[in-house]
Amino acid sequence: MAIIVNPTAAEFKQMLAEKKTFLADFYATWCGPCKMLSYVLEDIDKEMGERIDIVKIDIDKEPELTEKMDITIIPGLFFIKNGEVASRYAGFLPKERLQARLEKLLGNEPPVEQAPDKSYDLIIIGGGAAGLTAAVYARRAGLKTL
Repeated sequence: MAIIVNPTAAEFKQMLAEKKTFLADFYATWCGPCKMLSYVLEDIDKEMGERIDIVKIDIDKEPELTEKMDITIIPGLFFIKNGEVASRYAGFLPKERLQARLEKLLGNEPPVEQAPDKSYDLIIIGGGAAGLTAAVYARRAGLKTL
């Protein structure tokens, strides 16, 4: 088992039909978070490569498969167990969180994380200069911030 880069849509469908368990990463070469995730996936492959395949699908090379899988945000991670989508995640995941999800996928638990505590002192909407500044000052003040 290893990292499989750019399978065709037919090869991807074949993996699903064969009831394989794997992680599918829908990415683009021009995407910054996708590049960051590629390093995480390489580390995970070194540690877990014997236990799970990682399939990397370039959305620009497989637009029909990307549309069929309803990819709207990249990187798009699909946790596939026995040919079925067990869960999906959009965006970058740090190694520890991704590895924990993969361990669950290989076991008998659904590959999801517990919901975070819903109690916050401050919720900031917006990621512009004002929102980021507010987050920095709220953190310095010790506020639990979302």
